[in-house]
Amino acid sequence: MPTKTLIVLLCLWCVGCGVRMEVVTPIQPTPTPRSFPSIDYSLGGIWRLQAAPQVVFSSNNAYDADLFLQQDQRDAYLLLYRWMGLGVEYDVTWFAPTTNSTQIRLTVFTRPNDRAPWERWDTTERLLTTAETPANQRDTLSLTLYFEERVTLEVRAEVGFSVYLPGGEIVNRVEINEFTVTTLTPPDEEFDPEALRPPFEDANADLPLLDWRDFGNGPCGWRESLAMFQAACERLEADDIAGLISELETLLTDQPDHHGVIYGQLGFFQLFSNDLSASETAFERAAQAYIQSDQVWQATIHLHNWLSVGLMNGSPSADEALFYLIEFREQFYDEPGIQLTQANLGLIYEESWRIEPARDYFAEWDLPQAEIVDIWLERLDE
Repeated sequence: MPTKTLIVLLCLWCVGCGVRMEVVTPIQPTPTPRSFPSIDYSLGGIWRLQAAPQVVFSSNNAYDADLFLQQDQRDAYLLLYRWMGLGVEYDVTWFAPTTNSTQIRLTVFTRPNDRAPWERWDTTERLLTTAETPANQRDTLSLTLYFEERVTLEVRAEVGFSVYLPGGEIVNRVEINEFTVTTLTPPDEEFDPEALRPPFEDANADLPLLDWRDFGNGPCGWRESLAMFQAACERLEADDIAGLISELETLLTDQPDHHGVIYGQLGFFQLFSNDLSASETAFERAAQAYIQSDQVWQATIHLHNWLSVGLMNGSPSADEALFYLIEFREQFYDEPGIQLTQANLGLIYEESWRIEPARDYFAEWDLPQAEIVDIWLERLDE
């Protein structure tokens, strides 16, 4: 992104309703290092590093060792028939003597809730020795979680090492990570690129690309299948956006089974009203509601929108949205959504290699996003 501050004005015209909605906000670049320099779309599953132990033997009884536990493990959402790998990447070095050795262990336990006892899922360990010095051994120990039915389990990963020194001395160390794994049903949606087309006359190159596939032409479009949107549609037709938002907030109390779509609508219209914080929260809750109702495809749409508004708002929560969006994208393929996210990340991180494939994709489908990313690429070249 060019270093100059972007002060932008987005004028959006709702198709068929004559409503003018404005958003005034700059895209805010962030110096925060990204958590994931690239996205792996292998579709195989999730990889979670638990620890990166390092052991250095410098003499007979002198050593340095640390497990380097990867703490703050977030709860995981794992699709059925996908794997979740838990790994330990070790690095052991001998300067002297060859009689020193170490054993690295990983054991995984599960339980359905905190009232139940832990049950061992699996364990793996490796004894590391050397016949000569200096020497170095690096490798990975891993265990895999895999499910074919809907479950929610607490997971405990115990990582440890034993250091064996001359004279029979043994030094043990164990540390623990705990988190929850919830399994979800893989989506079977038809990923229609045309559904990415914004329902407005003009696109704006000064805002990140949103994912419109769950917008459904707003409350009036949703009214055809969900009568509860009647009052909200009437507010929209009357150009009463504040009243529309109020009607949607009322539906949150009356319609708990439809929080995903309601929060999704709120996110868009709060954004149109320039309430970035409320919009970000609404998209976050839309994603959470869709996850709870086992609607993964819709959840990833609003994870993307949560990420996009979070980046606009300079919010640290955008990192969490990106984390979960990447983990879902590692488990099922959604090319339209991938291109939207890659384009936005390319803009924020000034990486044209992310933007160029997205530009080609949008151009192939004659979508207005192609014009936007062309402008972004020109700005990056300035």
